[in-house]
Amino acid sequence: MELTANQRTALYLDSISRSVGLNPFCSVYREALEKHAEYKGVKLPDGYVGSTFCPQCGWVVVAGVTSRTRVVAAPDGGGGRVLERRCLRCQSVSKSELADAPAHRDDGASADAAQQRAGTMSEGQRAKERAKKRKRNTLAGLLDKKEKDGGKKSKTLDLMDFMK
Repeated sequence: MELTANQRTALYLDSISRSVGLNPFCSVYREALEKHAEYKGVKLPDGYVGSTFCPQCGWVVVAGVTSRTRVVAAPDGGGGRVLERRCLRCQSVSKSELADAPAHRDDGASADAAQQRAGTMSEGQRAKERAKKRKRNTLAGLLDKKEKDGGKKSKTLDLMDFMK
């Protein structure tokens, strides 16, 4: 898929804002990205600017560099977990919900896994066959073949034998 000129410019502005994460001009880059996307009609994903830049100070959120990211228990005590990001410049905290993992696998998934294992076993057998074929086609294999044919007893090969 070829990017349009407007999409390339938006991608360039986004990469600039990430490359200078500790620069005071991060908020300027964020504003330039937002204005360009709005003016040219480039649709950014929902919540992209809010998750890429700190909502308080505008710095680029880079885990471990400009922010601290960790998984914590949900504040309502419901047993869930949320992703917490704390900006290291302004100490603002933003939280987002984690996607729930499936509690158990259904029987259809285990049947698919059994079929997949059976397929990998045959793939393993095919791999062994390919390895044997490679061994037969080496120079030593050609020499053995020549000795079996009753040709010369020397350890050399003719160019024509090698080219076959």
